[in-house]
Amino acid sequence: MQTRIFRLLRQIFLIIKNQTELFLNFFAESFFYLFLGFLTGNLFGTLLSTIRTFGLWDGIIILSLLGFLEFLGKLVYKTQTKLLKFWKLLNSWKIGIFLGFFIEAFKVGS
Repeated sequence: MQTRIFRLLRQIFLIIKNQTELFLNFFAESFFYLFLGFLTGNLFGTLLSTIRTFGLWDGIIILSLLGFLEFLGKLVYKTQTKLLKFWKLLNSWKIGIFLGFFIEAFKVGS
C-alpha cells in the first residue's frame, strides 16, 4: 500500500535522478564549448588589429559580429527540434564569446 507521501517522495527522487543524469552527460561538452567560445572571444580581441588592415571601422566589425551572435541566440531559443543538444552547445559557445569580450574589455580598460 502506497501513501501519498511515499508517491511524492518517489516522484521527487526520480526528478532529481533525471536532472543529475542530464547534468553529468551534458556538463563536460557544455563546459568545453564555453571554454572554446571564451578562447574565440579573446582571439578576436587579439586579432582585431589584423582585421583593421582591411579598412573596416571597428564599430562595423563588432556590430556585425554581435548581430550574428544575437541571430544565433534567436535560433537557439526558438528551436524545438531534434537538434536541441547542438543548439545548447552552440549557445554555450556564444556565451563563452561574450565572456571573452567582457574580459577583453577589462584588459583594454586597464
